[in-house]
Amino acid sequence: MVTIIPLIILFLAALLFVPFARQLAKDKMELAANPINEKFGILVGIINDALLAGGGEVTLFDDNPKLMNLFSKDQANILIQFFYGTGNLTITLNYKYYQRELVFKKEFYHLREASIYQQKDVANEFIELCQEKIMEHQRKVSYESVNGMKHPHQGTGYPSDPTNVLSIMFASVSNEMRCSLVNFVVAIAQEAGLVAEKDFLEIPPLANFILSLNVKWEDCRQRLLAMGEEQIYKDLNALEESAATMLMLTSAQTVSLLNVSNHPEMESKFYSSFERIGYSREVVDQTLTKMMAMSQMFL
Repeated sequence: MVTIIPLIILFLAALLFVPFARQLAKDKMELAANPINEKFGILVGIINDALLAGGGEVTLFDDNPKLMNLFSKDQANILIQFFYGTGNLTITLNYKYYQRELVFKKEFYHLREASIYQQKDVANEFIELCQEKIMEHQRKVSYESVNGMKHPHQGTGYPSDPTNVLSIMFASVSNEMRCSLVNFVVAIAQEAGLVAEKDFLEIPPLANFILSLNVKWEDCRQRLLAMGEEQIYKDLNALEESAATMLMLTSAQTVSLLNVSNHPEMESKFYSSFERIGYSREVVDQTLTKMMAMSQMFL
């Protein structure tokens, strides 16, 4: 009886290991004839187009043919990794937002003989999940960054400090005017029915604007409550072009994220707000079109 038990254990282990070993052998032969980048070429291409604007490049590893990286130097905060083994593909998104990292991993099964349509389905599912995770991550980081700011973050003056440019841009702007710049966007966002403080601070463009202006959200909120919306337009009357351009971009991004199609009143509020500080609908549209064209040049 004593000798039978170890034999049974070995037999059961063999039942588990042999199929696994066969799958590993299949992987080796399969990838030798059809490298991972070629086997999943359709899948990788779709993910590249969606998450890296088509600019990603594939990296293979001689010591591990099961592994592949997808990376674009133009979007250095994103790295997508693929690992293929035993007929399954694991895709991992590594995404950084303000130096806070998101790691999201998803495994897809039974892709030994993956067809074009299976690859499309896998790619689309992964893209959709990544977009949701990225937005959740941005909202979380935005809220924590703004809510956790006890004092305005001034530029250090050191070359390695990326906030210096923005600090210089608004160096001569009073704290009251900075609050009104933030509250300008808040007033537009309120047309979408947002009332809770957390709702505002989770909107990445608005949160980034607050951080860029080096102003505390509490100061902005208190000024809006004490002075009312009319004070915003008085403070920002004849706003200089560079600051107005940044305000237009932030407001447009915020409106876009809040889905203007579900809140058509936001579009009217967006344009009427700029008209009240001296910028017509035509000027706003021209400025945003120019900004979009410039951004495309650097993609």
